Amino acid sequence: MTALAPSPAHMRPGRAPSGPAPAGPAPGGSPRGTARRDLFLVLAVSAAAGVVSAIGLARAPARTSAEGALAASAYAVAQGDGLGPGRLDAPPLAALQVGGWEAIASALPGWDGALGAGREALLVLHVAAVALTVLLARRVGLPRVAALGAGLVLALSPLAVEESRRVTAAGAATPWMLVALVLAAGQTRLPLRLAASAAALAVAVLTAPVTVLAVPVAGWLAWRAAGPGRRHVLLVPTAVLLAAGGGYAAAARAYSLWPRGRQGWPWPAPGAEGLGAGRALDGVREWAAADPVLAVATAVAALLALRARDLRPLAVLLSVLLLVPFTTGAPPAHVVPALPVAAVLVTGVVVAEARRARQRPDHAAGRWLPALCVGFAACLAVLAAAVSWAPALRTLLDGDADAAYRSAAAWVLSDLPPDARVVTDEALLPELVAADRPGAVAGYADVDGSDRDARSWRGFDAVVVTPALRARLASAGPAGATGTVGTPVSAENAAADIGVLAAVRNSSLLAVFDSSDGPVEIRRIEASGSTAATDAQRADTAARVQAGSALAQNPRLDAPPAALRALAAGRVDSRVLTVLALALGEQRLRLAGFPSAPGEPATAPARSMTVTAVDGRQVAGQTPATRRLLDVLRAQPAPYSPRLDLAAGRLVVTFAAPSPLGLLPPPDDPTDEPDFGFSPATPTEDS
Repeated sequence: MTALAPSPAHMRPGRAPSGPAPAGPAPGGSPRGTARRDLFLVLAVSAAAGVVSAIGLARAPARTSAEGALAASAYAVAQGDGLGPGRLDAPPLAALQVGGWEAIASALPGWDGALGAGREALLVLHVAAVALTVLLARRVGLPRVAALGAGLVLALSPLAVEESRRVTAAGAATPWMLVALVLAAGQTRLPLRLAASAAALAVAVLTAPVTVLAVPVAGWLAWRAAGPGRRHVLLVPTAVLLAAGGGYAAAARAYSLWPRGRQGWPWPAPGAEGLGAGRALDGVREWAAADPVLAVATAVAALLALRARDLRPLAVLLSVLLLVPFTTGAPPAHVVPALPVAAVLVTGVVVAEARRARQRPDHAAGRWLPALCVGFAACLAVLAAAVSWAPALRTLLDGDADAAYRSAAAWVLSDLPPDARVVTDEALLPELVAADRPGAVAGYADVDGSDRDARSWRGFDAVVVTPALRARLASAGPAGATGTVGTPVSAENAAADIGVLAAVRNSSLLAVFDSSDGPVEIRRIEASGSTAATDAQRADTAARVQAGSALAQNPRLDAPPAALRALAAGRVDSRVLTVLALALGEQRLRLAGFPSAPGEPATAPARSMTVTAVDGRQVAGQTPATRRLLDVLRAQPAPYSPRLDLAAGRLVVTFAAPSPLGLLPPPDDPTDEPDFGFSPATPTEDS
């Protein structure tokens, strides 16, 4: 499609236009027809973005601690429980927006779980951001083909797809920032348009304060749109912006709506935990590794766009959105608002250079050389994108980077007692909040390193060790020490997270789930200390060996050789041994084995047994023998009360983790018959 003709307002006295012409009706067309074609273009690109982002939404990318905290808070908002128990790093307005969508869409079919619901909300916002990117490209004068390209870059770039899926404040603020820029660049109904632009910009800044960098650029676009004779109308958006900011500040002071987390506004202060110059370089590396084509194209486009008058405001915005957060050590999510601006500039510079070459005199030497160079570079970029984006998108669409976190959360919910006090990373918080776990603790900072405080690490039952925690432990605790997770501890920030460090060092492994970033572990906290716990575990193993060996020789027990070897080796939980001995005193049992829960190490004692026959008859709920066994099992008090799953001719008896120590008598106890710690319940007589 040919470029649109420049309007007189676009011309500078004495020089030809250097950038894209302002959007307007094409020659021979009406404004209504142009708007209709633009709407069709927006809908088509938005649909493509929605499809790409929806596939595998809950599986990739792997969640982060900040995403988990925001998703949990949004879920609590949707349920009417305030901001939830987490330590929210983002402004609460982000949680209110995401939670509002979850409340509205709760009756519609969607993704299960708090994290999936949060990512669904960000999917809707990403689709809106793609549509607004196309409109912004048209607003700065790009033809439809270039605007389509900008939308496709944002819809298909692996970096954009990955970051748009995360539940972040920056992702929620990006559509509001784009609305403000689109409205500021318009030239009709200026007072109303600029007032709406200021309101949208206020929402963006209060959602993710990093978007405050767009305020001067929006003012720049509004100044141009107003022209010399109408710039007094800029007082309207200024008043709206000040009123919105002041009103929110007053409400935040009255209702505690400022962030409660460890990060500051609009980005973390230098020296904040895990951030700084090193974290900034890590962010650059992560961006370049996720999408090297877009990273290089963005750097080139940001420089070339400074030559084009209509693209210059966006080029300045892109530069500050990239440089300021990176130099202050902000997380990579802070660059999400820069992605749609980069998409517009990447396609815009190609149009600008082509127009610049066409406007040169015919006799000028090398008239088309710059345009040919830019066109050749654009073709190379398209080819490189096709080669590099395909495998990256396949990983995002088909991969499951979040499996370890989902499995760890499911294990905590299914295998730990409901009242267990768990020290957990915010990454697992969405599932725990959705399940209403009263014992879960949100955030490692809630644990105290002393023995006197009520929040002492000794008062908790388990700790979840994620790759993020290992990175934190690398800068916590005494200098030169090494934790049980195998991470060396430096002298920097030695006093930080001392409570969690003590809990991890005095813990034993319960379950582990592997991820691409490292294992996610659930560890049992040994309140008596690691040395005393090791001695107790050694004695408990010896007692299990003695009791299991006796049960393996019981003539009432029919079990495969592998199960008998597990009994004799002490690889069966003390509660399973106790209940099995009780049942064998009354009935004959046939076992299929002692299955281990997913993620549990092979050395951990099995907490389950599978019964396939009772008194020579296959397990079935209606048989008297099975009902008698079920009555005996249901009558047992804690800690011997199991979870019973009866289905398909099998009865699975499972006890909660962790396995208690000291339930069995020591091996040298002269007692002939062990005391199991309770009086066996009398089986119910069946008619």
